Formats: sequence, C-alpha cells, structure tokens
Amino acid sequence: MPWQAHPGQGLVWRLKKLLLRAGIGKDIGLHSLRHSIATHLWQAGMPLSQVGRFLGHRSLESTQIYTHLQEEEAR
Repeated sequence: MPWQAHPGQGLVWRLKKLLLRAGIGKDIGLHSLRHSIATHLWQAGMPLSQVGRFLGHRSLESTQIYTHLQEEEAR
C-alpha cells in the first residue's frame, strides 16, 4: 500500500509557501484561517446559524465561540 499524506498536509504546505511569498513571517495555520473566515462572515451579517452550518458545527454553542471572542476584542 503506497504511503499517502494526510489530506490537509498539502494545504498546510501551500499556505506556508504563500505566507513566505507574501513576506508574512507569522505562522498561520488552517485553524486560524477557518476562524478568520467565520468571524468575517459573522461580522458581514451572516446569521450565526448559517456560519455554523458553513463550518459544519452540530451545535450553535460551538459557533458562538466566535461571537465571544469578538466581544473580548471590542473591550
């Protein structure tokens, strides 16, 4: 059976390559991108329930983490 990389590994490699090309020295992972898009969607007016479905969350409580983090940043 041939060795196969984890499906996300190719994305991680591409992300790191793009960050280097853009001159961004900060280590940003896929979870950070997922969190960022969810936050942007919510701030742009997408209902939290739809953001949750987009992320594949089973419960609204999981998605509400993003709203709590935004409230903390606003302080």
